[in-house]
Amino acid sequence: MSDFFSESISLERIDLLLRLATKGECNHDERYQALIWCSELTTQLIKQFDENETKPLNSGSRLDLSGTGLQ
Repeated sequence: MSDFFSESISLERIDLLLRLATKGECNHDERYQALIWCSELTTQLIKQFDENETKPLNSGSRLDLSGTGLQ
């Protein structure tokens, strides 16, 4: 759950930075810095996704997707 929380916070930060850089009164250097920050945040987020993808399910938990379709 905390992984999902930190990932959603990162996405909100990226969204905010991009909105401020595109709609705010930023000069060229400020926009460039915002793009660098977004790139760093995105790189961290991709790393988190990759780590979470390789983690096994918690002990005792089971992933069962059968029968979950619309009826």
